[in-house]
Amino acid sequence: MPTLEEIQKQIPAKRYNELLDLVELRDLYLNGLKTSLRNRKIHQNTRFQYRETSDVVEFSETAVRIEARYELAAVSGRSRVFDIKASYVAEFSLREPIPKEFFELYKVYNLPLQTFPFLRELVNNLITRMGLPPLILPLRKHLIGADH
Repeated sequence: MPTLEEIQKQIPAKRYNELLDLVELRDLYLNGLKTSLRNRKIHQNTRFQYRETSDVVEFSETAVRIEARYELAAVSGRSRVFDIKASYVAEFSLREPIPKEFFELYKVYNLPLQTFPFLRELVNNLITRMGLPPLILPLRKHLIGADH
C-alpha cells in the first residue's frame, strides 16, 4: 500500500471531494466495547493515553466497511484508573467504483468526524456511570487544504 503522502498526490483535494460525493453512509454502529475500572482516584497529575486505528475490513465496487477502534486509559501515578476500548463499524454504499486508496484518505479525514462524536458521548456516559467526574473529550476538527 502506498504511503498517505503518495495517495494524496494521486488523489488531490478536488478529486477527493468528487469521489466523496459517490460515497453514502449506510450504517454506523458500536461493534465492541470493553471497559475496566481499577480505582476511583483521579488526581491532577492523571495522564490520559489515547490511541485510534482503523482498517478497511470489506471492499467491493458497491460497498465498503471500515472499522474504527479507539482506546482511552487514565493513569494516575503508577496505577491505572480506567481503560475503555470501543470499536465502531461504518458501512458505505458506493454509487460508482472508487479506488481503494481513497479510503486510506477517508480514514484520516472523514471517518473520525463521523465516529468520534459517538465516542465522546460514550466516554462521558461510561465515566459518569463509573462514579468518576465527567470527562468530555475535545471536538475533532480537520481542515483539508487545497494542497492536498
